[in-house]
Amino acid sequence: MLFKHPIVSVIVWSCGALAMAPAAAADVGGWFADQQKAAAQATAAAPASGCPQAVARATAEASAINTYQAAHCYLQGDSPDLVAAKAWLTRSAERNFMPAHRLLRALTLAEAGVHAS
Repeated sequence: MLFKHPIVSVIVWSCGALAMAPAAAADVGGWFADQQKAAAQATAAAPASGCPQAVARATAEASAINTYQAAHCYLQGDSPDLVAAKAWLTRSAERNFMPAHRLLRALTLAEAGVHAS
C-alpha cells in the first residue's frame, strides 16, 4: 500500500478511475444552434421567386428568421447586393441567430481576402 491511510488510497483510486472514464465530446455549437441550423438550411434552399415577399415580411416583422431570409434574397441572383445582405444579416445576428452570425463572419472574411488575420 502506497499511502498510510486507507481512505487516501480510495480517493486516489477513484480519481484515477474517473480520469480513465470516457468523456463525451464537447457540444461546441450547442442545441440552440442546431435548432436554428434547420431553419437556415430551409431558407438557403428556398427559391428566389419569394424574395419580394420575404423582404416585405422582414420589413413588417423583423424577426431573426425573417431578416435572415431577406439577407439570402439579396445574396441570390446574378448580381448580389452585399451591402443590403450584410445589413439584414446584422439585424438577424442582433437577435442571436447563429446562422446569421456565421454567414456574416464568412462574408466579412471573404471581403477581407485570403491573407487577412
